Amino acid sequence: MRILDLEIVFYWLELCGIFRSIPGDFFVLFNLNNFFYIKLNNFLIFDKLRLGPLSCLDVTSKWVQDVKGGNIKMVENILKIDSPKHYIDSNPDVLNRIVSVVQDAFGKKLNFDDVYEHVTSPESLYLLKDSNKIVGIASYNTIELSGFPSLIVEGVAFSNEFQKKGLFEQITSHALNGESVICLRTQNPRMYRALEKICQNIFPKETKVVPNAIKEIRNELANYFGSECNKQGVQKGYYGGLFYGTKPEHNVVSRLFDRLGIQLNKGDALLCIGVR
Repeated sequence: MRILDLEIVFYWLELCGIFRSIPGDFFVLFNLNNFFYIKLNNFLIFDKLRLGPLSCLDVTSKWVQDVKGGNIKMVENILKIDSPKHYIDSNPDVLNRIVSVVQDAFGKKLNFDDVYEHVTSPESLYLLKDSNKIVGIASYNTIELSGFPSLIVEGVAFSNEFQKKGLFEQITSHALNGESVICLRTQNPRMYRALEKICQNIFPKETKVVPNAIKEIRNELANYFGSECNKQGVQKGYYGGLFYGTKPEHNVVSRLFDRLGIQLNKGDALLCIGVR
């Protein structure tokens, strides 16, 4: 959707008296199944808004607008790549930009081949673009774990300026297709928290006993990743060291990581299982 189209949308909404934009307001406008949903300052203010021809989109995309002084700036466009290897091999400049984004997100230089593997081997790759520039990526696989349809987050990274904006939730909502379980492996407490926000339950969690069904999912997930885990879901020494330039922290979840005995400097990683 063009900037002009977005201006028409907001003009139409103001004309109908739905709301009037105020400098500094933060809007989220996104399309799902040809319906528009609008959030104002993170609160849903209009649900299933039909806008006729504006609903006819060639790709499923999302937009975030920063409304300041009445100007609408498009700062998000999520594009799905269904054949990542073919696309990346055909667009080497895209791969170079992805590597740059990933290294910015992790705060260190990473192995080029590892990044290539994480974006080309999964079933689907999502690119977050700002002004036609890639600023984030996420890749996913879908499998069954202990009989449960599961979405595996294979990799996710956002440029620093686009972190802590809820974009993991937005991209993952694109990738979900009825899966009841979302799984990831991480050294980052903030990724645990991001998964927790989009699931009804998450494991491991100190206040919850791990059900046998989750234990079975966890064991199959460990096998999927090719490394055993302990009863807390920790894969000891998996990365061989800290995978980030600096130790990632979260004011709540870092304490959980400590209590689970996760030693990031020794390469430990946590298997996180979210149940929707």
